[in-house]
Amino acid sequence: MRSLAKFIVLLAVGIGIFAIYLYAVDPSTVISEIAKANIWLLLLAFPLDAAFMILFGVGWYVLVKTIEKRTSLKDCVSISLVSLFGDVMIPTGTVTGEAIRLLLAKRKLKIGINKALASILVHRIVNLMAFILYFIIGLISFWSVEASNVGLMVILILALIAAGGGLYCIRSFSKSKRFQGFIARASEKMLKTFKRWSDEADNMIEYSINEFSSAIDSMFSKPHIIALSFMIFVCQWAAAITVPYIVFLSLGYEVPYSLVAAAYPIYSLSLMIPVGIPAMLGIVEASMTATFIALGVPATMASSASILTRIIVVWFEVAVTGSVTALYSMNIFSEIFKRNRLRSPMHSKEPKAVPSPQGQIS
Repeated sequence: MRSLAKFIVLLAVGIGIFAIYLYAVDPSTVISEIAKANIWLLLLAFPLDAAFMILFGVGWYVLVKTIEKRTSLKDCVSISLVSLFGDVMIPTGTVTGEAIRLLLAKRKLKIGINKALASILVHRIVNLMAFILYFIIGLISFWSVEASNVGLMVILILALIAAGGGLYCIRSFSKSKRFQGFIARASEKMLKTFKRWSDEADNMIEYSINEFSSAIDSMFSKPHIIALSFMIFVCQWAAAITVPYIVFLSLGYEVPYSLVAAAYPIYSLSLMIPVGIPAMLGIVEASMTATFIALGVPATMASSASILTRIIVVWFEVAVTGSVTALYSMNIFSEIFKRNRLRSPMHSKEPKAVPSPQGQIS
């Protein structure tokens, strides 16, 4: 009940922020502009947004496949969609979604938690590099109107070299004995703080570090897999950036694609604020509008495109990811909820847990 109450309160806060934002942008003018939108062009936004969601899971699948051969594309895409649903409903800087992905990877894919964590870490980093690539190219090409095709190609090559160098550093970092030693000492200190340290805990930490490093090494031992994952994420972000571009065109306002590519990463940072407002209602709309205005789009058109984009993206993503969550993993969440209720101190009939004399971790 507390979680539900918190969700309702945060949703109310988001609605309040959105109402203030809507009042500030002259709602009558915005509604008038949105009513003129070309419906047939707007329909193109839905398959693009679907591609954005699906490619997120496909990019993860090609990485997981290197450490678990039995992994299916259907499971990876489904788990990724469920994690996206968690991020939309409870935005906490993607923490909610990744916690869900870890849980489902263990339950559905039957892989160790350390392998799953390694795959998610590499997945997020490669995804971020593709995201930064678009940001750099979009920003430079937008502000360098006279930039030649050769100049943009040089920028692209340099960005790809930087991405490859960054991935190589990640692999080297994960294999570093100094890094592994730091993780071991930090884990030991934390467990001693909670009085859960034992010889078994020491062995468990060593095993976890070795398994994590081995999974990282397995993924990076196949550079073509990393490159394939990177290209999938390039396509993913292209689909995402094209959605607001299509919305602008449907409103009869021609905007350079490079402007949208430059704006998208900037206003998307607002999604990383860990406040927990569902879909970051009101905050993202205001951030989108402010970014487009800063890049030269008229205020009325910026707010109209922002609101229309969010209406399409948020509700479509909630419908798709929510349906997959209900069909694919609701039984797992129900089981977790029941266990939490049984462990709750409100149930006085529950027998108290007695720690083992060896202090072993259960």
